[in-house]
Amino acid sequence: MGRKIFFQHFKRWRTGKQKHKHQTVNSFVPLDVVVALSNILSKENSKFDHIEIERHLLSIGNKKGTRRIRHPRFPISLQNPSIAAVVGHILHDGYLSKEFRPVYYGREPENISHFKENVQGVFNCKIEFSEKVVNGYPRVTCPTVLGYLLAFLGIPRGNKVKNDVFPPLWLITCGEKSIRAYLRAFIADEANIMKRRRGGYIRVKLASSDTTRPSKLLLANWRLFKIIGITPSRIRFASSRKTKKGEIRASWEFFIRSKRNLKIFNEKIGFIQKNKQAKLDEILRNYYYSEHVFLRDDFRGNFFNDAFHLMGGINKYRKWLELKLGRRIHFASIRNWVTGRHSAPLDVIGATAMLLNSRELKCSLIDLCSNIVHYTPSHNAKVLVSLQMLSDDLESLGFKVP
Repeated sequence: MGRKIFFQHFKRWRTGKQKHKHQTVNSFVPLDVVVALSNILSKENSKFDHIEIERHLLSIGNKKGTRRIRHPRFPISLQNPSIAAVVGHILHDGYLSKEFRPVYYGREPENISHFKENVQGVFNCKIEFSEKVVNGYPRVTCPTVLGYLLAFLGIPRGNKVKNDVFPPLWLITCGEKSIRAYLRAFIADEANIMKRRRGGYIRVKLASSDTTRPSKLLLANWRLFKIIGITPSRIRFASSRKTKKGEIRASWEFFIRSKRNLKIFNEKIGFIQKNKQAKLDEILRNYYYSEHVFLRDDFRGNFFNDAFHLMGGINKYRKWLELKLGRRIHFASIRNWVTGRHSAPLDVIGATAMLLNSRELKCSLIDLCSNIVHYTPSHNAKVLVSLQMLSDDLESLGFKVP
C-alpha cells in the first residue's frame, strides 16, 4: 500500500468515518492491523492490550458483509452451552459455506428461534441475521465472523455428507451440559417421535454417502447419548437412493425406546417443538411396558413361593398384585415368571420385594441385584444393571426396597 493511500486509510480508521458521495458511514479497522498495533503499544501501556481492546469493541463484521455483531462480549468460553447448540444445528439442518457463512434451514419456527437465541448467546449480544425463504423453507444466514469462529472450533466447510463430518472432540471435554445442548439441537433437527398403543419411541435418521456404513456424525451422536445415560438401539441401514447428479445417498437410523430411556431423554434433553414434547409427555403418562428382569433359578423360586405362602396361595397373591399394580394379572403369567419361562416385569418384582420385607422376610436391593441374570429395559435390549440403576428404576415405579 502506497504512503498516500495508507495515510488516507489511517485517517479514516482513526476518525471512524468514511465518506461515500452523499453520506458518511462507519468504517471498520482490519483485525490484523488492530492486533499488530496492540502487540506494539501494549509493551508500553497495558491499556492497549487485547483484553482491554475487547472491552471497547462496538461491532465486528466482514468487510463486504452487511450484517454485524454489535457489542460482543469476550472472552468466548467453550463451556458455554450455546456454542454446543449452534454446532448441533449447523452440523444437521445447517452448514458452513466455503465463504465461511453459517447458514441454517429451519423447518419449524421453534427451531429457527432456538438457533438464533443460541447464536446471540455465543457472543452475549444482539446479532444481525439475514432471513429469507428458499425452496419453501426459512433460511437464516449469520455474520461471517461466526463462521470464522466455527471453522476455528473444527467445523468443516462445504458439503457435510461428502466430507463425512463429525462433532468436534472438544465437545466431550466440555461436560454433560454442553453435550445435552448439542443433542437438543440435533434432536430438534433430525428426530421424529412415534406414539404406539403401549408406548412409543424416538427415531433418528441421517444421510451417508456409503451404503455399507453409517456416517461418522451418526456414530458420534449415538455415542453421545450413551455418555449421558441413554441406551439407543443398534444403528441399522434404512434406505438408499440416487441423487440427480448420480450420487448415492444412503440413510441410517437408530431408535430411543423403553420407558427408562424416554424418561432420561425427557429430563436431560426434551424437544424444542411444543407438539413433539406434548406427544412425549403423553407417551410417558400412558407407557404400559415395564422394564423386565430374569432372576436366578434358586432365588426366583424362593422369592415367589414365599410371597404365595404369605398371601395364602397363588390365587390370593394374584388378586393382591392386581390391586397393588392397578391392572389385570393372568394366572398363566405368574406361572411363567415362577418357572423362568418368561422374565418378570420390574413392578411385579418391586411390589413382591416390598411384600416380603413388610412381613420380615428379608429381600434387600443387594439381594435382587446380585440375582438378576439379565435386565431388559425394552422389548429387544438387554443391559447390565447396577445397584443405583435398579434403585432408581424401582423408585420411579413407586417401590422403595431397602
